[in-house]
Amino acid sequence: MSSISLQSDGRTWRFSPLPPVRDAARSQIIAQVQILDDASLSVPATPIKVTSDGPFHSSSGSDGLVGLVGEPTLALPDLQIAGTAVGFTVSAVGYRSVALNGVLPPQPAVFPAEPGVILLDKFQLLDFGQRRLIRNAVTIQGRVFRRIAGAFQPLPGATVAITAATQVPALAGATPLPVPVAGVGITAIANAFAEYRLPPVERFATLTLQVTAPVLGAPVVIVAPPAGSNVVQDFRL
Repeated sequence: MSSISLQSDGRTWRFSPLPPVRDAARSQIIAQVQILDDASLSVPATPIKVTSDGPFHSSSGSDGLVGLVGEPTLALPDLQIAGTAVGFTVSAVGYRSVALNGVLPPQPAVFPAEPGVILLDKFQLLDFGQRRLIRNAVTIQGRVFRRIAGAFQPLPGATVAITAATQVPALAGATPLPVPVAGVGITAIANAFAEYRLPPVERFATLTLQVTAPVLGAPVVIVAPPAGSNVVQDFRL
């Protein structure tokens, strides 16, 4: 299958469109967004998928730059290019999907220069900037034990609480903005098998867990696990 390369912001995009683009020389990057992991602010480790119902092709780069590629003058009448609605959905395993929608910006008077002639450096793409891909909520569970007569025994009825949290780091210009972690103060009570399970928590950099009853245990700090992962944390008092 043939592929083509496009340049944007010093990056090279390579893709193999289906159906094939009729004239690669007239192809443009229509819309783009830089995807970042919400917690690490790096490119997600899992492959990023772009889907769209519009007339343009989805494309992605290894550096998290994803979007749409196509030939605007073939897909749209010249006078309708500016203001055309453009949208696509970004998804990756372990993350919430995000839908991005906007309109193509005004185009310079020289674009297109004449029917069938495209000035590649004049087309104005729709740039969504930097978008944080939010990890799926994390579930923390485990068992609680207490040392009795030199051996650890299950401790049914123990209360495990999230006593503190730090939110994901801020990054100027990236959306959505960090928010306080909603899970601080939630608790779970260990069942008859000394098993506990906390409600799902999201958008945190660290959580502090502690057994608060019937005895006070030492705090345990949980660092946000990889996207799509849950945490097993036992307590031995």
